[in-house]
Amino acid sequence: MNKLQRVLLIDDECSQFQETIAEDFQQHGIDIRFCETKDEAINILDSSLPFDLVILDWFLEEDSNVLSRLILKRLQETIFVPVFIWSNHIVDYEESAQKGEITYPLIKGIAKNDMTAEIVQENISVWFQNSVTAQISNLYRQQIHSGVEKLFFDLAKIPNQDIAALLKFLVGDGITIDWSHDFILNLLHRQLIGDETFCERLRTLLRTTKSVIEEKGNLEERKAVLNKVLYYRSDVQFVRCGDIVKFPANEGEQKLGIVVTPACDLESRNTRFLEVVELQKLWDESFTIKSSTKKTIAQYKHPSFYFFPAVSVDEGITDLTAILKAKIVFEHQSSSTHLRYPETQKRMEYADSFRFNNNDVTLEFLCRLDNPYRSDFLQKLHAHNSRIGIPNIRNLLEE
Repeated sequence: MNKLQRVLLIDDECSQFQETIAEDFQQHGIDIRFCETKDEAINILDSSLPFDLVILDWFLEEDSNVLSRLILKRLQETIFVPVFIWSNHIVDYEESAQKGEITYPLIKGIAKNDMTAEIVQENISVWFQNSVTAQISNLYRQQIHSGVEKLFFDLAKIPNQDIAALLKFLVGDGITIDWSHDFILNLLHRQLIGDETFCERLRTLLRTTKSVIEEKGNLEERKAVLNKVLYYRSDVQFVRCGDIVKFPANEGEQKLGIVVTPACDLESRNTRFLEVVELQKLWDESFTIKSSTKKTIAQYKHPSFYFFPAVSVDEGITDLTAILKAKIVFEHQSSSTHLRYPETQKRMEYADSFRFNNNDVTLEFLCRLDNPYRSDFLQKLHAHNSRIGIPNIRNLLEE
């Protein structure tokens, strides 16, 4: 991938230099496409053509960077590709970058007079060499593309009626399709782990990469990485085990908790409830336990607390701990008028109302604990020990 094959150049004045640049790039075996407007650029990006690089004029179509930023936003939704900002207004781009106004992660400024195919290739080679993410993306992009095609050829061998029956069974009541997703993605996962060539290329890449854990880099940066490992967010509808939530307590106070009962159907309206274990910000002054005890919690060595590091709360990364003995019950306020078996196929939703402290409350979803860590926590909660085989993330937390 570090050898450029296809480049997209977006500039409202590209007709003035298109012939010269095309000849330069073609001499280096690089196919270059040109767009003069934002709409042309969006159309070609939406066509899903693979590009190794996008070169973008910073002041596109008018004397501002508004349209260029729109293209960057679309790129971030379309293709993982580096961008070179080339412009006679490179100072304006650099000032915007210094102010943190540009969130696109794979970007570099380059003056128009400095750009040749050779210079671009040198910059891309350096970027690719220094970006582990770029190298991993190359491995997975090729493998997943071929794997998905093979997967559906295999599924096509199953009669239509049978595959429909299977997926319908996995979807259940038709409201949620996560098990159907799991089935498809697990087949793809089998292909990945079954391809020893792919696995060895990935192992080699990781073996030859310096580890931030070994170097003990910035702890807050490592917690941001850990947040990606342990938790995820999505557009949620149903309440599930492992959901970290916020809810109102006494006198407008907001508390945090983690859902520990299955989001399942219970037979009687009066027994439809959620059990939530209270979470506390570990280093918060209001959490009045000894500093030595907090350090023990952070080492996963305390029997009454379970550590949740690096949770994103209120736009910041926060260390939480579950107070295993502090369980809160939310009674589900069912709309059914039947006393027995009300809405037996209906799962509890975040839009539902629950009864807590004699008040009707709703739960606010923050994030969801990912597997296998969700299972690890529930095992700790009920059996006071941890599962064997959970990836050890403690090195990421060491000072």
